[in-house]
Amino acid sequence: MNEVLDEQLNTHVEDKYYEKYFGARAGYFIPKLHKYFKGDKLSFNVGAFVFGPFWLVYRQLYVHAFVVFIIYVLKLIIEEVTFDIFWVHYENQLLISRLGTLVLSLLVGFMGNRFFLNKAINDVNSTLSQIQIEERRFLDLIEKGRGSLLAVVGTVAVFLVIVIMSVI
Repeated sequence: MNEVLDEQLNTHVEDKYYEKYFGARAGYFIPKLHKYFKGDKLSFNVGAFVFGPFWLVYRQLYVHAFVVFIIYVLKLIIEEVTFDIFWVHYENQLLISRLGTLVLSLLVGFMGNRFFLNKAINDVNSTLSQIQIEERRFLDLIEKGRGSLLAVVGTVAVFLVIVIMSVI
């Protein structure tokens, strides 16, 4: 009985830190986090599915975003080479390309929350171990959990430059 009570109190104490970390999206991410702690590590995030690497950049998952971007580029290169070698008809090229993009988007959609929850757990544990003053902990968690819209704008700008340079 005491173990159950201790676990509930511990979860409540941690929830206050995760609430600061997740900010306005705490109502979405904290239930996902509880499921994650119970072993249910797979969930779907529509934002990650639709926006892919841009969502990852917004969530400050820069390495993940870079890997996803490289996978997308490799997908395009493989398609181009394969289509040339096997003389795939244009309509089939479109279908294959769109299916490949859908599969990659689904993977990011299903893995996005897992990546972000791992980051949240690491960031919260790091803050709790390094900062002792409660108010400073909250401020640090708010800063670490905040999405980075500026990074997304920068990523979109770089992406547009690459696209324009490849057309010219």
